[in-house]
Amino acid sequence: MRIIEKIRGWPHASVINVSLLAFFFLGMLVPWEDLYRFFFFAGVVPLTVWSFFKGEIPPAATSPVILLLLLLTAYLALNSFFVGDAAFRMAFRRFRWGITVFILAGALLIACRQWIRRPGFYGRLFLGAVIVSGTAMMIPYLMAGDFGDRIAGVGLL
Repeated sequence: MRIIEKIRGWPHASVINVSLLAFFFLGMLVPWEDLYRFFFFAGVVPLTVWSFFKGEIPPAATSPVILLLLLLTAYLALNSFFVGDAAFRMAFRRFRWGITVFILAGALLIACRQWIRRPGFYGRLFLGAVIVSGTAMMIPYLMAGDFGDRIAGVGLL
């Protein structure tokens, strides 16, 4: 019970925000899938589920667009069992992906409240991550000089 009491004092939104940003940025910057997935499954998923379990639902969650998104996600997740000839294991995997998207949408709703409070800071943060990741992706091609068809001539367009 002491652990639950400590968890209740945490600023859920801040931890979700930091974990979600680490998930996004590491997903763009590093090739190791397990590293950025760790932040999602260890930081984002449990705290988002905990926040919704406690009843801390963001006001934007009742928006018709968000409700439509959640309804569509639930439909697609459940539909994975009924459509196609995939084995049950693959159908369950697709269902799990739908649940993950559902949780990601909830985490984004929680984190966006903080992003909206400081748009300049988070805008520069996202822009910086995109510039760094784009540059990191182009450097090996520029250094090797081995330009494939995709980034030379018509493929560059």
